[in-house]
Amino acid sequence: MGMVPPSLKTLRHRPTWINRAGRVDRYACFDLRASDIWRLVPTGDWRKAIRSPRAKTRLIARATITLCAAQLQRIRDARLPLALAGAHRTAKSNAAKVHPHQRTLALPDDWACKLTLERWRMHARLTQHFFQCPACGQAEGGNRQSKIDNRKSLKLFLITPTPDEWRDAQRAATFLSTHHDQLIRHQQFDLMTQLFDRYSALFPPRQLLCRTCLGIRYGEVKREVIHDERSHLTPDQWTQWIALDHAHRRLRLAKQRLEKMKQRYDELTGENNP
Repeated sequence: MGMVPPSLKTLRHRPTWINRAGRVDRYACFDLRASDIWRLVPTGDWRKAIRSPRAKTRLIARATITLCAAQLQRIRDARLPLALAGAHRTAKSNAAKVHPHQRTLALPDDWACKLTLERWRMHARLTQHFFQCPACGQAEGGNRQSKIDNRKSLKLFLITPTPDEWRDAQRAATFLSTHHDQLIRHQQFDLMTQLFDRYSALFPPRQLLCRTCLGIRYGEVKREVIHDERSHLTPDQWTQWIALDHAHRRLRLAKQRLEKMKQRYDELTGENNP
């Protein structure tokens, strides 16, 4: 019959990108920022938009850019180690059990994505760039004064699974596409549902989406560069850090910030009193 499912190592495990609430965890996603991309667009590719003389916040130009998997990987590799400010995850967090260095973008070599960038004049001295979500065009941030504003997205997100999950997802997608008619004929709906529920987020075509389309919920927090002891942790050290008591980790971070503040104060007083 040829309908024996492939050997999938991660089928019985919970997806590493899902949190306890059943939503996509922000910690397990790669975020592409409009500020990282707009400089790659040639000047001649920007198309001027119709101006509204009465609007202080207005769209002034629009451009389209096509990104490949290699470009996205270079952007990710060039990033400094970052963490969500205020997201103090404990050992109970499903996504925090996997070190960020152990995750992959999970993109085939021939992957390509066409994105639309918008240049907005926020006020006389500030120009800001936004994405238009390929799926819905809803806002990631910015004001919500009109329906036009609701299309802006500061960031687009992509789920980053482990290499084992990506390999199993490819096998599951091949199995479902090859034996689709046989599975329907023999009413193997339970098997199909199981494979779709586990790996459908990684099935092609993979797209960069806004947080609304991807189902991310993490609060309005900002990202900050890590300058404390978490900056250069190995996977084993990261596991030990996550295993620490929640209050203990917060106390250690607070002590580090106080030491930096004291060091800065000493530098300033030294400059004023030579």
